[in-house]
Amino acid sequence: MDLRDLLRCRLDVVSEAGMRPRLMERILKEVVFLYEGRRGTIR
Repeated sequence: MDLRDLLRCRLDVVSEAGMRPRLMERILKEVVFLYEGRRGTIR
């Protein structure tokens, strides 16, 4: 079973470096953290 099956929705998992600059602002507005662990460099 993968994360998509567990959450029962479509999702994309990418690193901040993997995002296109033009879309980064839009993507970061929709980001959903799944746990309260270390969040890396996402603003």
